[in-house]
Amino acid sequence: MIGLHAGRYAPDALRWLYFLSGLGGTVMVGSGLVLWTVKRREKLPDPLRPHLGFRLVEKLNIGFVAGFPLAVTGYFWANRLLPVDVAGRSEWEINALFITWGAGLLAAFALPARRGWVGLLGVTGLALALLTLRDLASPRGLPASLMHGDERMAVFNVVLLVFAGAFLLMARKVARHQPKSRKRPPRVAVAAHQPAPGIPEQLTTPERETEAAL
Repeated sequence: MIGLHAGRYAPDALRWLYFLSGLGGTVMVGSGLVLWTVKRREKLPDPLRPHLGFRLVEKLNIGFVAGFPLAVTGYFWANRLLPVDVAGRSEWEINALFITWGAGLLAAFALPARRGWVGLLGVTGLALALLTLRDLASPRGLPASLMHGDERMAVFNVVLLVFAGAFLLMARKVARHQPKSRKRPPRVAVAAHQPAPGIPEQLTTPERETEAAL
């Protein structure tokens, strides 16, 4: 099952297709959750003060859509920092993932929505960028991988840099986003007493009513 999950059964071209298919499905689900909350907020009676159910869904979206990539980044950092001979090393890598994810969920519920998105996305991008910088001097970093012809590790480091830039760009976009203000249609002032078409203005009210009836 591990070989099936990691795509080890396939050549490189099929593994790339496997990776891009999973990434596309993840983006589709995540963007759908975000768009649902955006459209739903516009229909609320008071978008600035949403009800409890909407706030709960919004916070969970932040914790899962932005928090889980941060958790995976925590897993990568644990893989680099934990001593090789530590007991239960693989289990502690998984523990690091869930600990980081839990911290991301807490931050999502503690911070306002915009700050939660910007904070988690920005920290994820920064942590991925620092991870690649930390690996520069390691035997499996980008320079060493290129020198030794280790194409897979070189591509892995390049993909980390691409994701780091993508998360930082998303954080910047969210920080600069200005929601559209709800414009109300202009109110048309209607005169209290407008004469009917063809009735002279100088006629008194009873005369107007008689003329309009005729």
